[in-house]
Amino acid sequence: MTDNDLTQLPPAGKSEAPQPGQNHAPAETISVSLGDHPSYPPLTTAQVLQPGDECGPYRVLKLIGQGGMAAVYLAERTDEIQRKVALKVLSFWTPKRSDLFQSECRILAGLEHPGIARLYDAGSHLQGQPWMAMEHIVGEPLDQYLKRVRPDLDTRLRLFAELGDALSHAHQQMIIHRDLKPSNILVTETGNPKLLDFGIAATLDPGTGEQEGLTLVNERIMTPQYASPEQVNGKRLSAASDVYSLGLILYEMVTGRRAYQIEGRNIAEVLQVVNHETITKPSEQRKGDKDYHNPFGSRLRGDVDTIILKALAREPKARYVSVEAMVADVRAYLAGLPIQARPTSRLYRLRKFVMRNPWPTVSALVLALLMLGFSFYARYQNQRVMAERDFARQEQRTAEAVTQFMVGLFERVDPNVTKGKDLRASELLESGMLQIDADLDQEPRVKLALLQTMGRVHASLGEYRRAADLFEQARDLVGDDPLAHAEMSKQLLRALIKNGTYAEAHRELGASERWYLARDRVIPSVLVKLRGDTCVELGRFVEAAEAYDQVWNKADLSAEERTELKFAQARLYEMWGFSERGIGLYQEVVAAKKQRYGFLHSEVADSLFALAGATANMGRYSEAEVLFAEAGNILETLYAPDHIRYAQLLQSQAFNYFKLDQYEKAQALFDRAVAIYESLEDPDHPEYAMCLNKYGVLLREQRDHAGSERAYRRALTMFTRSSGENHPNTLTAQYNLALALRDQGRPEDSEAMLADGLGKAGRHLGDHHPLFATYLYSIAVNHHRAGRIPEALEAGERVLAIRRRALGERHPRTISAVGFIARRLEHLGRFPEAVAAARHTVELSKNHDGVKPRFRWRYQRHYALYLAKVGRLDEALAVQAAVDADVRRHGVKGYAEEFANRLNLGDIYQWSHQWKDAIAVYGALLPDVAARRGEKHPQHSKVRRVLAYSLRQDARWQASEAAYLAEIAACETYWGKDAFALAKVRQDYGLMLLQNNRYAEAEQQLAEAMAILRRTGKARGRLNGLRANHALAVLFQNKTGDRDASALSAATAEAERELGSQSMAFANWLFWRVEKLVDHDHYQLAKPYCARMLTIYLAEETVPTFRVILGKALQGVIAASEGDAAGMKLQFDEAQRHLAQNFSQTDHWLAGEVAKYQQRAKRLLAGKKEVL
Repeated sequence: MTDNDLTQLPPAGKSEAPQPGQNHAPAETISVSLGDHPSYPPLTTAQVLQPGDECGPYRVLKLIGQGGMAAVYLAERTDEIQRKVALKVLSFWTPKRSDLFQSECRILAGLEHPGIARLYDAGSHLQGQPWMAMEHIVGEPLDQYLKRVRPDLDTRLRLFAELGDALSHAHQQMIIHRDLKPSNILVTETGNPKLLDFGIAATLDPGTGEQEGLTLVNERIMTPQYASPEQVNGKRLSAASDVYSLGLILYEMVTGRRAYQIEGRNIAEVLQVVNHETITKPSEQRKGDKDYHNPFGSRLRGDVDTIILKALAREPKARYVSVEAMVADVRAYLAGLPIQARPTSRLYRLRKFVMRNPWPTVSALVLALLMLGFSFYARYQNQRVMAERDFARQEQRTAEAVTQFMVGLFERVDPNVTKGKDLRASELLESGMLQIDADLDQEPRVKLALLQTMGRVHASLGEYRRAADLFEQARDLVGDDPLAHAEMSKQLLRALIKNGTYAEAHRELGASERWYLARDRVIPSVLVKLRGDTCVELGRFVEAAEAYDQVWNKADLSAEERTELKFAQARLYEMWGFSERGIGLYQEVVAAKKQRYGFLHSEVADSLFALAGATANMGRYSEAEVLFAEAGNILETLYAPDHIRYAQLLQSQAFNYFKLDQYEKAQALFDRAVAIYESLEDPDHPEYAMCLNKYGVLLREQRDHAGSERAYRRALTMFTRSSGENHPNTLTAQYNLALALRDQGRPEDSEAMLADGLGKAGRHLGDHHPLFATYLYSIAVNHHRAGRIPEALEAGERVLAIRRRALGERHPRTISAVGFIARRLEHLGRFPEAVAAARHTVELSKNHDGVKPRFRWRYQRHYALYLAKVGRLDEALAVQAAVDADVRRHGVKGYAEEFANRLNLGDIYQWSHQWKDAIAVYGALLPDVAARRGEKHPQHSKVRRVLAYSLRQDARWQASEAAYLAEIAACETYWGKDAFALAKVRQDYGLMLLQNNRYAEAEQQLAEAMAILRRTGKARGRLNGLRANHALAVLFQNKTGDRDASALSAATAEAERELGSQSMAFANWLFWRVEKLVDHDHYQLAKPYCARMLTIYLAEETVPTFRVILGKALQGVIAASEGDAAGMKLQFDEAQRHLAQNFSQTDHWLAGEVAKYQQRAKRLLAGKKEVL
């Protein structure tokens, strides 16, 4: 690892950049002022550390890097963890340099990404010498790696994309690196990049997106070979500056040369080059230089040139808007897809397709030439006058026959014929079909025209199944006419797709394609497009994209055909999980169709409807409401109120109202839509299935779990029949059904269904798809419920990464994933990180109409509670007060939000160990809940339990006991003697008795709680904890009994088997037992448990949790009990250091707990000395 060299620029001169095959010297980093040099305070220096020297809790092993102001050592922790780290220590420092160093520590602490070196620890050594301990990465600098491995172009681009993902994570945390260069990028042994050295990184203003607070506007700290023009010119920076630096790195990765040749130049020359010289295209680097070979010259021409030069635009606004956009284009290039930076054209799309499909293209070209020659020949033959005249006469007779038939058909509605009876349109059409079958078998051309006409009429009425049957009959009459066959196949396939019979449509498409191939004819482009449409509905997105590319490459597409193809591609992107790209295409389609058809046309309504749906999928529900209304105005004018297209609109509007918390409107529209679908001839129509699936969501939200299960099961059956078991719609219904089963207390069935759906989504949609993330989210929830919190956190982080990429940072589901991570961090005791994540959810959901108010309030309550857990009580109370005010301002009906706010206020006081305030809040809430909900309601039980706990912690034993006994009596009265709630409250009561040294009574309560769980088989995971607490109660009654100690050992072994010997759940299990053993003077029994607990905690590569801090304090007490003064001091020093680093308030309750244990340890140690 190299550090920044903060030196002056060298004298004027010039040296060549390293050539491929030569060593790439690290680029120089400079700090230059264009004005007078500032007066710096004198440098503070320190000796270089030697192997064996200690710095904080680390022992130096060897020097691995030396820079101008800092050294980097390989070191390892001196305690039982023995983790190896990269220890960065400032060798020379000023107050300003120390501030930069501290800023780097703060920045790294907020970054959590596999592509960024992680910060483990920080502090100061002798004379205040700053240091930080970071993840030790075994790897080599990017330029050296490329020289040694010589990977191909695609491998280099994939490596670059991974690097971009890491930098994008930093940008999402409002951090810009400002010193991107190959020496700050290590490539691991597995070929993955790691971004290092945020020494001169800066934070961005969330409002402007620009660098915050420059200390000296005219000062520039940078590496000029990789600096942006604005950085060289001393202007404010933004994320676009890092995009520019990434472009320079990519330039060097693919050419082996730097874009600028400025080594050895002074600042004036650097400014001249950066501001005025034109960068040579990467593909043209070889020109004019006989000694240089461009390894990928020809492959860089076109897309790669475009990507790099866009990133290297001199003006920030002309560059990529974000790192994600640049990486997306790189990945598009790797996939053979068009890139966004390049204007699309038919020729460009043709070239991209040919590159992906060379042999099929050649075959198609040969076939096209053959068809062209045949067309000329056929045209010549058809020019004969007699044939044309006969054809015209035949067409005239057909037209007259069709006209006569239709006039006769509609004459049947004459009251004189119907005798006053009303005829439905479907009855009228069916009578016409009987006449066609009876009278026109000898007139195939007339019958063909009539079947086509009748099919179109049925389709316009939404009767797609009947329309498909008629189009299929018509296709059978066309003979060998390729154009007529294509037209009839198109009509047939469109009807089947609109009917939702996608598998049948795919089979019919295959039959049509084989018809053309059997006759040595080219498959028409209209069928190729329909192949793409069918593949989209079947969830085969790659095949769909290839089909659409084939159509785009045709040079003879009309404007209307291009618009239809854009519409199809928009739907592909939406279904594939790239909604933003789909919305952009939908908007183009809406504009084109309004221009072509005017405003009152079904095509305009369809495109508006699709745009509204995609907009709603992005969580922009208010925008979607306006679009749905515009589409609805058109459909209400054009169609009858029982038309299927109107039902589709109603169900989408209903679901959008549900998302906007307007449940009454949603219910009314769902009821209307269901009534229309029930009147259809096809009971399994996929649009009806879609309606039921969305309706089930509303029913589940209204706690009608049985009703939601029925809706989901029917939708799942219908989707499976029409679309197959792997279609996104089918998997969505399966997911919803799994949640309904979980709601009804059937976790095994739910988990099996979720695991099956996750596998299908991963295999058929890809692990980037939002639906895969949705399944993974529920798997994460199941991990949490099983006590596997680290696994839940890991799964949650994967969900967040997928949703950020597919849905964007501010999508409600993305925000939900951030909130999930915050809660898991809180459960792990990583409170500072939980606070940061919770604050992020509050910021993202602010003024966001896609986030329901109750979710926004929940995020704020969590944030307030986590603030309390890090000792920021005043801030926590202010946030909670803001939630209260917002709830009142909304005039929320019902009691749920008021109850949640008051309970959270009590929890805030409780976590701040402000027991009297907590008791006051809970005590006032309890009778209020009883009056509004009744004593049988779970909320009443919840409040009474937390009140009893607070009374117990305030040593108000009688009041606490009275609350527990009242709750036990209520549970037995309302839910019976085997209720799980009764087991929980008996356990809590037993712990209160244990804390009050009433061991025999505690033993009885805990035994009864265990008996309930054994009888019912519920919550078996709690049984081990109860068994261990029972063993403690027995043990504390007989302090010398080996039998009692062995019972605790047996319970511990059982917990280890069930929870995992290295799991955080097992460590948390041990923590409570260690605490109780120490509190009751069982130091030697507690010692091995404490050591195991800390080993598990400290093996987690995270900042210490509050349990680590208390664990260190407990270990200090144990050391004091043995007369080990040095060991005691070491443990309490560690506890105080972790406390100071992670909990800034000195009056935090943790500080009080550590101080209490420290006083006890001192008394123990003094007693040992007196004995001696």
